[in-house]
Amino acid sequence: MNPVVHFEMPYDNHERMVSFYQFAFGWRMQNLGDEMGNYILATTTETDEHGIADPGTINGGFFPGSQIGPHNIPLLSLRWTIYMTR
Repeated sequence: MNPVVHFEMPYDNHERMVSFYQFAFGWRMQNLGDEMGNYILATTTETDEHGIADPGTINGGFFPGSQIGPHNIPLLSLRWTIYMTR
C-alpha cells in the first residue's frame, strides 16, 4: 500500500493554530509569508537527506481557511488534503 507522505489542513487564526500545534505536539512551524500564500510548513518529524520521513510518520502544512473552495468560498466538508507516493 502507498504511504501518506504529506498532509494539509486549513487554519482560520495563524497565531492560535501555531501556538496549539507547537505546544500540544512540539511541531516546528515555518510561515512561508505572503508571497507563498501564508502557507505554514509543519515539521512533525525529521527526514533523511532526500526529505523523506520514516515510515509511519509524515510532515505537512497549513493554509488559510479562506483559500478553500472555488472563488475562496469556504467548503466546510473539505478539511484534509493527503498526498501519497507510488
